[in-house]
Amino acid sequence: MAMKHLDLLKKAGFTLGVLLVFILGQQLAVPGVGPGGTHALTDSTLLRLYSLTTGGQVARPTLLSLGLGPFMLAMLSWQAFAAMDLPFVSRWSDRRRGRIQRGLTTLFALLQALVTAFYLRFDLVPTRLFGVNVSLPLVVLLLVAGGLVVAALATANIGHGLGGALILIVPNLILSLPQEFRAGFGRSLQDWSWPLFAAAVVLGLVVVLVSLRFNRAVLHLPVERATLLSTYGESDLTLPALPAGVLPYLFAAALLATPREIVLVFHQANSPVGSFIVNQLTFTRWPGIALYALLIIGLTYLLGLISVAPDRLARGLQESGDYLLNVFPGADTEKLLMQRFKQLNFVATGWLLLVMVLPLVVGMLWAPAANLSLVFTNLALLIAVFTKVAEQIVALWRRRDYRLFTE
Repeated sequence: MAMKHLDLLKKAGFTLGVLLVFILGQQLAVPGVGPGGTHALTDSTLLRLYSLTTGGQVARPTLLSLGLGPFMLAMLSWQAFAAMDLPFVSRWSDRRRGRIQRGLTTLFALLQALVTAFYLRFDLVPTRLFGVNVSLPLVVLLLVAGGLVVAALATANIGHGLGGALILIVPNLILSLPQEFRAGFGRSLQDWSWPLFAAAVVLGLVVVLVSLRFNRAVLHLPVERATLLSTYGESDLTLPALPAGVLPYLFAAALLATPREIVLVFHQANSPVGSFIVNQLTFTRWPGIALYALLIIGLTYLLGLISVAPDRLARGLQESGDYLLNVFPGADTEKLLMQRFKQLNFVATGWLLLVMVLPLVVGMLWAPAANLSLVFTNLALLIAVFTKVAEQIVALWRRRDYRLFTE
């Protein structure tokens, strides 16, 4: 049995090793940061929310505090660039594309490290080199190096492990669930009674079950393969029920927190515009909730469009000589694919709004309910990752069970 499923055991062992290295790396404090650095990072709503969904560490500054953020932003930027379908990009080698993505990861790691170091600037222990205080650039350098280590771990796990890059966010999501429930966007756990707590658990189970269905659901479009003249010439083109995947979960909350953080950094909270942003564009005020909903709608559509790319799908079918059943190749196929994408996107957007925004709306009437927004988002992210892991395990388990002929 062990030999038969050796590939599965190797991948599982590799992923456990990656997670172990990642967890240990998040225990190694960045040298030169005083004890006040912990409070400096946790006081930033932007860093807290961004780190929560990208596996970062703001409880204390560590070598791997940046988490998966730089890698995910680089991947998203590359996907957006590739979606432009520029002719010269298709001629690039895999090696060149890899260098570009590594360069983007380094750039985003540097930007995130600079932001993190900015919040730590008053808590750095002076470190002198030839009489010059190099504590700030040293912290930035160490954080960037840590970000590149996380990117290397994510890339290695994509090729040799289970769960892809997102497996790295699982420990942080699981550990943060109790804290987000106790003190998320609403009031503390003290305001909850046991019946209400039980109701929240039931709602969480509903989120888990529906998320399972969404992450496994696909739309099948029958494809006729004109070049295969046999009964095996038919197949399906599948579109995911969540076209944008988990990306709206990852970035929507951080985007809403960004304007407020900018205002506070530049000390503009007392200006009319700054006062409105700081006091109203939050997760517990109607203008902020409305903007959060708009961000989710926009991100779901744009990221889903980049991921599905109906125009490229239609062109690929036409170039290979295949076509959708009863649909002319070319413009008609693209129109149908775009229509199906919009239908899927509409349902997916509705689900995301229920999970991420509805608790905030209820929280305007009863404040503790707002905490469930983060809790449900975490649960949905966990289910997305675990679903992918389960699919890979099943595929590897069954791979050696196939038979060419049945007896």
